[in-house]
Amino acid sequence: MADTERFSGPEPYKFNATPRDGIQSNQGTNPSADEMLQMFLHTADAAYASVQVGGGTFMDLFMKKGRDAWGENTKLFAAFEGMIKTALLRGDCVMGYERNPQDVIDVVIEELADRGLNEVTNFHGLNYTPMQEGVFKAVQKARAKGYDIRAEKVLCIEDNPNITIENCMEALANQAAVGADQGIYLKNASGKCDPEFVYELTKQIAAQYPGEEITVHSHNNHGLARAIYLRAAEAAAETDASMTFDVLPHPLANGTAQPSARDVKADLENHPSDKVSARTPVYSEDAESADFEAQYTLRHLHGNSEIRYSKIVADAAWAAGTAGGAMSAIKGMGIIPTVQGYLRTDDEDEALAAILRMEAKGKAIFGYPTSVTPYQKVMTEQAAWTFPQMAQGHAPFEILRPGSVNYLSGGLGPVPPIASSEHVEKALNELGLKEIRPFVPADQLPPAMLGARKTLQEAGITDPARTDVASVAMYGEQGIKHVIAKENGELAPQDPPPVPHYLQKPENDNFGPESRMIPTYHAAMALGGPAELERFALAVTELEKHADGFYKSEIGAGG
Repeated sequence: MADTERFSGPEPYKFNATPRDGIQSNQGTNPSADEMLQMFLHTADAAYASVQVGGGTFMDLFMKKGRDAWGENTKLFAAFEGMIKTALLRGDCVMGYERNPQDVIDVVIEELADRGLNEVTNFHGLNYTPMQEGVFKAVQKARAKGYDIRAEKVLCIEDNPNITIENCMEALANQAAVGADQGIYLKNASGKCDPEFVYELTKQIAAQYPGEEITVHSHNNHGLARAIYLRAAEAAAETDASMTFDVLPHPLANGTAQPSARDVKADLENHPSDKVSARTPVYSEDAESADFEAQYTLRHLHGNSEIRYSKIVADAAWAAGTAGGAMSAIKGMGIIPTVQGYLRTDDEDEALAAILRMEAKGKAIFGYPTSVTPYQKVMTEQAAWTFPQMAQGHAPFEILRPGSVNYLSGGLGPVPPIASSEHVEKALNELGLKEIRPFVPADQLPPAMLGARKTLQEAGITDPARTDVASVAMYGEQGIKHVIAKENGELAPQDPPPVPHYLQKPENDNFGPESRMIPTYHAAMALGGPAELERFALAVTELEKHADGFYKSEIGAGG
């Protein structure tokens, strides 16, 4: 019986595809738009409700890797014609790490809407509505101009003393009051959240906001995502709530990203409760399986961008509650060799674990900011760069990074009252302040587009595109260098990863039936090439995770 024939009764759950997050979390945003699009030729055929195409690092890292940032986004949004396209934005920070005034936010939203953005996932790590209001306003303005765009209510959730069911419900009411659209998105970037918390929160949301779609997003870097999804599904079944889950096609899933559509569908389909199993998503893996070889292949070729699984790293990340997307970022920072030198070890895993343990200490000092950017970036940088500072004789957290100073002085919204008063005072002293800065709404901050345009004109670009002006306004010096390089035809895109030696055919290849030795290349090809090697490696990793007790819920990617 076809999937579509099963659901004559209750509304099925739905799946959202999250290629943006999968590429960012597992591959450090290293693949180009062209490489990504080779992997998603059949996404529209698999019956996903939507596809997350942009946001997150899909602007600043495109710049840092020498690509045309807005051009890359244009390609990605154009590729999923006919699908609902979503993007993840960091409230007033949009796709950067510091706040933007309203005129910049308005331009970014309209430009993304012009490229086909339909839904904005507009979040703030501590669910502080005033930091989200600028994006909500920009979406309303874009819609008034005729764009098909909306922004639902968003909650960041995790095991965190600053996140409770009560203040989550208060945040939803606040977002609704400032014009957020219908729908609630539960964002668990850290991957560490009690499934029972999600169950209770979902039930309260369903009661308070009947009829609104609830979307659940969780990384599987701590092995809890599928348990979280199951408890959310059970709560939705008990309350007749509409529900969607963020997932990835199987070859790109897990690691530090979301669980796979295959696994979550199997969990729901085989659930002992008929109320849950009857709502199994109408998702067809067969329809997108033609992309799997390309997905496995590209993941294999970009494998050095990922944080490989090891128990020592997993345990340290669990203690710190580190976000899935931050793990690849640590590797990309280039700080691990420095930490190895400080620790006098050649073991990359030990160095990474040391950074994560330092992050756990820092979170307590900083009042447990949630593990989402820009907070996660603040904590990651502070923890990593503490080691070279210690090598110079400084005590841990004696010297604050600029991002830490900005956060502790109120630059990202209110500072949790449980933050160390000593370190808050240190940050204030660095800025010559006597108290934490009062919050100023985005529409009351000094406009920045006119000044950014003038900067580009003074650099010789007489009529800069609005997107280029926005890049300069958002990213400052980085944006200026990027736009000038693009204008002068001097962009230097990062080279694709080198092909591993075992996938390179020998120059003088005399291998044949009579050969006594099998060259590595031919052995790799006989096993199925890069796609099959990656599939096998991921399967073995799952066995290792099970043996290590990684899956606290005893639910694993291969379980």
